[in-house]
Amino acid sequence: MTFLVANSKSTALEASRIVAKDDALASKSAHIAVLVDRDDDRTSGWDGQVLRTEGRDLDAELAALPGVLEKVIRSVHRVSEKSRLLELANSALKHAHLRRAVRETSFDLGLGLNVDRLDVKASRLAVSDLTAAADALGVTMGREKFLSHLEAAFSRPPSISQCCGHDLHLIVSWGARSFGRDQVQSNFMVAIDSAQFFSTPTGRALSDWATKNGAPIDTFIEHAA
Repeated sequence: MTFLVANSKSTALEASRIVAKDDALASKSAHIAVLVDRDDDRTSGWDGQVLRTEGRDLDAELAALPGVLEKVIRSVHRVSEKSRLLELANSALKHAHLRRAVRETSFDLGLGLNVDRLDVKASRLAVSDLTAAADALGVTMGREKFLSHLEAAFSRPPSISQCCGHDLHLIVSWGARSFGRDQVQSNFMVAIDSAQFFSTPTGRALSDWATKNGAPIDTFIEHAA
């Protein structure tokens, strides 16, 4: 199995459409899968050749693997003390959980809020202060309803695999002088090996697809970011 990085969901989906319409590729199309992030699409499974991630996105699934978040934080912040690593990892998870709750609430209420507006205050925001989050987002109309829904969403147990990978990249980059969001993303990409990838829910789903379609995973090419 070989992975080709498309660099964007739109590019990957366009490649899928080209393959589906090309008669010369028809015999090979059953051996081509297009893996995309689920994002806010709450449906599951396949749409033709397209496989959606089991979690919200692949980066978050990878970050949920034991030790990966700490490994990335260690490399980005140059810290090795275990207590400090766990402190930073716990803070990242809490902030990502808050941003997930805001995103879910916005989705449920049809508000279309720009979650990135939280960035201005988020690094200093007490994570449990949902009123401050509403202030940072500029929520005025329907404020009580928003806060009520936000509290319900935030009260669910944190699940890093359901958070947004871009949020994790941003949060981990806070306070790092030489790392921005994009550089942090690269660190997540190289923090695992193929065996760890195929241990994720999405990795297992892709492995099942490969077996079903006669493309056994016996030669996996590692790609370093």
